[in-house]
Amino acid sequence: MKQHKAAIFDMDGVIVDSGPLHMDAWKQTLQNHAISFDAQRFRHLFGMRDSEVVPRLIGMMSDERVQQLMDEKSVRFQEYIRKDGVAVPGVAEFIHELHARNVPIGLASLARPEEIRTVLETVGLLNVLPAVITREQPLRDKPAPDIFLAAAYRMGVDPSDSVVFEDAISGIEAARTAGATTVAVTTSYSPGELSHADLIISDFYQPTLFALFQP
Repeated sequence: MKQHKAAIFDMDGVIVDSGPLHMDAWKQTLQNHAISFDAQRFRHLFGMRDSEVVPRLIGMMSDERVQQLMDEKSVRFQEYIRKDGVAVPGVAEFIHELHARNVPIGLASLARPEEIRTVLETVGLLNVLPAVITREQPLRDKPAPDIFLAAAYRMGVDPSDSVVFEDAISGIEAARTAGATTVAVTTSYSPGELSHADLIISDFYQPTLFALFQP
């Protein structure tokens, strides 16, 4: 496998195993509004931003109602992260080692800026991931490649010279379309469901990961 110039990390399911916390935050928020929650349907929405999750999970409703639910869920999610947020095994050490080796590192997430900050503060990576792409920018959602193209260009590298770490099926598709090498983390989906990735890992304690990058 070729050696690459940069690493791009998704956040949810890659930096922190947040899928269960997102699920609990949505479940509690909807229950507070007497809205039923379908856990199986939600599982297939991992990797989408909240504005895409709501109509697929609940059905169509007014923009004001959607925004209210998203705001409540976001506050609850951040509370859960501060209390129970845990970094994916080995990811902090791996990122710090890449930083020490002068490998450009970026975070590509369409989460709210305040959620990104909460997660990175919780796992001690706030000052190590400088290239941050957020929902504030007009980018199409995954599986469109926009977020990874934007991250690579902001970091000054060609997308084909980057390695993207993702946990979601749509995220792997987006990274492949961008031309990046893909590493799937099995926090949200099974290895079989992520078989279209170039490499599949369960944690970041694999020394061979460093072979993906130029010395």
